[in-house]
Parts: sequence; structure tokens; C-alpha cells
Amino acid sequence: MKAIVEKQLEEDWETIITTKEFGTKTKAEAFGRIVSHTTYHAGQLALILKYG
Repeated sequence: MKAIVEKQLEEDWETIITTKEFGTKTKAEAFGRIVSHTTYHAGQLALILKYG
């Protein structure tokens, strides 16, 4: 993922994309969703490990 992010030009982040999961968003919005969603699941795993 790091390599893909590094290849993006500044203006690429404003490109509109459409997916089944996210609907229609800019690349920046979709990336933000991926990061926040992954963080959410990391928190779930931390709680399972702590209290599991």
C-alpha cells in the first residue's frame, strides 16, 4: 500500500472513483475510509487479546 500511496500525485487524490463498498468518493476520501476502518478492526483485536 505504501508504494501505491507514494505513486499518487497531489492532484490524483481529488480523482473521483466509484466502488461497491464506498460509493462515489475522491481517492482521498476512500483512503481515509480504508485507514479508519482498519484502525477500527485493530481496536477490536486489541480488546479481544486483552479480555478474550
